[in-house]
Amino acid sequence: MRWHRSRKASSGMTLLELLLVITLIIVLLSLTVPAFESVGRSWRMAHAAQEMADFLEMARQVALSGNQPVEVRLFRTQRPGDESKVYCAYALRQFSHGDSGSETAIAYLPPGLVISDNPGLSPMLEGPSPPEADPRLPGEYRVIRFERDGSAALANAQSWLTILSVPEKTEPLSGDYRVLKVIPATGRVRLFQP
Repeated sequence: MRWHRSRKASSGMTLLELLLVITLIIVLLSLTVPAFESVGRSWRMAHAAQEMADFLEMARQVALSGNQPVEVRLFRTQRPGDESKVYCAYALRQFSHGDSGSETAIAYLPPGLVISDNPGLSPMLEGPSPPEADPRLPGEYRVIRFERDGSAALANAQSWLTILSVPEKTEPLSGDYRVLKVIPATGRVRLFQP
């Protein structure tokens, strides 16, 4: 009896074909991962800006409902592992009939995001720092004060802040950023994005 080998096509893959497929997958992933990182940074920026806009609106509502002035303090402080001081924290200070006020917990922008201290990008931060020095506070600060009628008392007539990524602290802006504008007469907050 004679055995005949059939020349049927093999249903498996050769090692060379397998390596080629793995290489193609790696190349495609290396091209798409930066796009996903960009989307993640953009989402973090949008979320942080919306959260801060909501915080400012909430401060305005607290001033209106309590018929008492409320301050939002923007702190210039150091983040852990960074030696430079940047505006990256904020808190609400509520005043009750004649007392010096009480501060809420301090909120921080996500790592990698700051409020620009460039006068052209955030003129709301211009002007002198309030005179009181409290060692419990994280650093120098600027104030946005919401009055009883909901209006905003600002140190500067140009009333906007720019939130941007840490490496991009100069003009002109090229990347992802958000601008918060407080309308002094009404205290309303507007959020702009490119």
